[in-house]
Amino acid sequence: MDQDDGHTTLKVYKLENVVKVWADYLRQRFHPRTVSIINKYEHANDSQPFNNYKLGANLWNTEQFEEDFTDRIRNLVEECDNMQ
Repeated sequence: MDQDDGHTTLKVYKLENVVKVWADYLRQRFHPRTVSIINKYEHANDSQPFNNYKLGANLWNTEQFEEDFTDRIRNLVEECDNMQ
């Protein structure tokens, strides 16, 4: 709510028009190298939902995704002095 000349006004957010992925709700911003964008799936897509474990496991088993993801992790770990 905003204070405007002693009156309280209610802000209206139209999230259904703005939000495309779950991360749009986050206030925390991640380092760009830690985010993996999956172009094949998107939020509220009825033709290709991404809503169960098996879909994620199948995606991980694709050579391109697994390689890209592990390379990102490896690069971040190499920059660390002490990996915990």
